[in-house]
Amino acid sequence: MEYLQQKSYVCAYGTLMSYNTNSLLNKTDSKLVKETTINGFQIYANLANFIYPTLKEETTATPVYVEIWEVDNTTLKLLDRYEGVDQELYKRSLITVDELDCYIYEYNGRITSNMIKLKNNNWLQFINDNEDDIRAFNFYSSEWYEMQEKEITETFCYNVNTGNIEQMHISEIEDLIDNFSDKIKKY
Repeated sequence: MEYLQQKSYVCAYGTLMSYNTNSLLNKTDSKLVKETTINGFQIYANLANFIYPTLKEETTATPVYVEIWEVDNTTLKLLDRYEGVDQELYKRSLITVDELDCYIYEYNGRITSNMIKLKNNNWLQFINDNEDDIRAFNFYSSEWYEMQEKEITETFCYNVNTGNIEQMHISEIEDLIDNFSDKIKKY
């Protein structure tokens, strides 16, 4: 990857946006320049493990809501690592947005059945509209992965259906994940 300039611009469309207090951009000397929209891309919510945004170059009538950030070379290198550029999970591309040359991170994989095409192309709106279901999906996915890692079939955790902490079998957790996934996919 090239790091030629002292400062660069990056388009953030998902977890790197300013709403996320844990965003790498909020933890560096990066500066939010502006909010705008871009054309020619589609946002998908990837439900493979945890819910996270993916962006693919795709002709669509709906513009993508983005934030333009000014970053230094150190932050750009950190973003490349965070986005998995070396592992080819995402690719960093250069686009022109409002007369600024901006880098954007595009998903490098193929679209699968675990991905929801966001009709309004707005990650923030998707998060706001599905906040409780997303939180539950991520929680139960985390519990499921931990059970897989520890090779256990039962654990004590919060059951959203009863409102109690109780012993749950892995199949019950899988059912909850499927239920929340189905609700989110209706978005």
